[in-house]
Amino acid sequence: MKHRMLLFLSGMSLLLITPVKSAQAAPLEINFPDGTDSLTSSIDIFIMVTLLSLLPPLLIMLTSYVKIIVVLALTRNAIGTATTPPNIVISGIAIVLTLFVMNPIINEIKTEAYEPYKGGEIEITEAIDIAKVPLQEFLVDNSDEKVIQMYLNVSGYEGELQTKEDVPFLVSMASSVTTQLTQALGMGALIMLSFLVIDMIVGTVLMFLGMIMLPPQMISLPIKIITFLAAGGFTFIIEVLLEGIVI
Repeated sequence: MKHRMLLFLSGMSLLLITPVKSAQAAPLEINFPDGTDSLTSSIDIFIMVTLLSLLPPLLIMLTSYVKIIVVLALTRNAIGTATTPPNIVISGIAIVLTLFVMNPIINEIKTEAYEPYKGGEIEITEAIDIAKVPLQEFLVDNSDEKVIQMYLNVSGYEGELQTKEDVPFLVSMASSVTTQLTQALGMGALIMLSFLVIDMIVGTVLMFLGMIMLPPQMISLPIKIITFLAAGGFTFIIEVLLEGIVI
């Protein structure tokens, strides 16, 4: 019985291995119709994949997403609900608000750069130069002058800045992100301080009542949620956020 089982397993293994060997024996040939060799095409594919992987972070750096997502996350932490709303909801709200803020700029880029390029009126390089103008104006308008000057000093830039277009694009992008982070942390700190007062009041009242064993978070959480909703909730936070973004 054992010998039959061994013969059966040996035969099945041969049947499984034989097609694999025959498939491996046949070389894989790729013909490039434009005459380029495989090395050049591999480098081009590598560069394209690298650029595509860097595209989402670049798009985030060119918009107001950073400020919106940081303020919303700090607001959630200030209330004390660690996972409510969930991260996916916070990210979704930030994406929708970012599209709402950037909609005029997107329409301008579409009208001035994309449609002429699609119609064959301009080249790709000219379309990129035209599309950079509204983006750079947005980045400079939402950057602190001191932050821009700091990056200019670090980069060793010695030219004169007469218009917004004179600011180097990388400097405007870095300045905008730094300014957004600073403003978002400042706004988040004010929100957290207002809720911290509620925690301190609840803790003091419980201590005077002798309820030391009762967790203050259990009492302060519904009070903070009710206070937050009475003050306008996320509607108020979003309104303040949008008013602080220059379009």
